[in-house]
Amino acid sequence: MNGKNRVVAVDPGVHNSGWSSFVEEDDGSWRLVEAGFIPSDLWISQPLKVWPYENLTLIIEKPEKYPTKNIYHDDLANLSAVVDMLEEYAREHSWQIEKVKPAAWKGQVPKKVHHLRITNELSQLELDSIWWPTASLSHNVLDAIGLGLYQVKRLGRGGKKLSTD
Repeated sequence: MNGKNRVVAVDPGVHNSGWSSFVEEDDGSWRLVEAGFIPSDLWISQPLKVWPYENLTLIIEKPEKYPTKNIYHDDLANLSAVVDMLEEYAREHSWQIEKVKPAAWKGQVPKKVHHLRITNELSQLELDSIWWPTASLSHNVLDAIGLGLYQVKRLGRGGKKLSTD
């Protein structure tokens, strides 16, 4: 390990999850070093082996039940089980853990607009570091990247640029 601070952000899913990993540079800025997509059951059988870092902060989108969305009780329970497993593994490795509600980092911005703001924030080097799944699942990866950008304060709520004053 090189001693740099790391943040890993996870957009958990019942079947598949997006993740992103950021490293703090010597000048205090944060850079996306990789991002991708993983079947959630792989985390249960081989938890977080893709991140063998000693010191990191794990940011997890906190599952919420919305009255206007159709989600089955079993899906919410399964999603919570994935989040619980991630938290347990992080605690075992003395990682910091934070859970963030979707409304706190996404706001009410339409997904298409939010994802455009996320991709516009990334350099070509960062874009090249992403392991993209099929197009129908890329929203999971973009959400994990957006959550990470929010956490390291490169973007504000809803993917808005933060003032540099």
